[in-house]
Amino acid sequence: MANELPEELVTEILLYLPVVSLLRFNCVCKSWYALITHQNFIRKHLLHNKNNNTRLFLLQDETTRDIVVSTLSYETLQVSFTQPLPLPFTEVSNFVGSCDGLVCLCDYNALNVVIWNPATKETKVVPNSSLSRFSNDYRIKSGIGFGFDAKTSDYKIIKFFSLFGFDYYESHVPGHKLSEVYSLSVDSWRKVDSRPGLINVKAIDTYINGMASWEAFDFDDDWEGVLSFDMSGEVFLKTPLPDDVLNSAGWRKNFFVLSESIAMAFRSLKEEWLGLCWDIWLLLEVGVKDSWTRLFTVGPITGIELPLPFWRLGGLVTFWKNDAMFCRTNDGLVLYNPFTKERTNLPIQSYSCSITYMETLVSVKGGNEF
Repeated sequence: MANELPEELVTEILLYLPVVSLLRFNCVCKSWYALITHQNFIRKHLLHNKNNNTRLFLLQDETTRDIVVSTLSYETLQVSFTQPLPLPFTEVSNFVGSCDGLVCLCDYNALNVVIWNPATKETKVVPNSSLSRFSNDYRIKSGIGFGFDAKTSDYKIIKFFSLFGFDYYESHVPGHKLSEVYSLSVDSWRKVDSRPGLINVKAIDTYINGMASWEAFDFDDDWEGVLSFDMSGEVFLKTPLPDDVLNSAGWRKNFFVLSESIAMAFRSLKEEWLGLCWDIWLLLEVGVKDSWTRLFTVGPITGIELPLPFWRLGGLVTFWKNDAMFCRTNDGLVLYNPFTKERTNLPIQSYSCSITYMETLVSVKGGNEF
């Protein structure tokens, strides 16, 4: 077929295939290997499959009790593929973020970090940053994020934290605020001048359009909102929460991605007697408080504790396709459509965290010049 069909048509056909098939077809002939491994094809395949997202979960294997990564299929709503954690992880770790098929994982102290392509099995162990020597010290805030710099076609990790102002640190940490950026293309860390200030942040919540974001607090300045890091400009941006949220007696604010924007689900205590209710807000422009827009209210919902993942893990309210959202009950995970009220039980009972993911051929070795 490779000799009979024009190369343009062969390319068009191959773009529709999953990564696992393309990896096998590397061995068909030299011309197919050259085509599939070329950066132009990898980019076209990435753009062609941009909306074919699935969900990765960190689960405990019921037989071995090992922590594994499982894929939830949208078509069947079944766990379609399970594989072990990439080395050096052998126990519990956390998803930092996912971008273009590359997944960044770290341990609880963010000391060990890897960039991993679950589809191709490529793994890149990220060298320790200079901030790693403070990983066991008491910090008032810390954060780590993963994303893509469109200006330089490079994947980056941002890592930062601030320390208490004890005399012990004076000679080591001027200002007690540190930020470093890792670049995959050069495989090294470097310090950046931009610092977020003394802000407490939860675990990574959203990544969208070249920005990693966290839920953030600054109790000294009475500030609460979204802290974002621009991967291209390498600057931090702060967006306060809307006044309707700040002035409400509420709890459980979770952030996620909706319609290519940062979104927030907020539960108000005044609705407690009705059942589970969430106001869904959309942030139209990062850094602009007035761009928050309330979209709709989900609920009241009965028999469901809260959206996925657990709020205490600093996770997301996660919308699936067709307006459905992940929620947990006492019996496990369910897919709930807030408009039709339909619930679908999922074959997942216990998990530590999850993340949106898409299969690609993007390499963890760098050189992805998109």
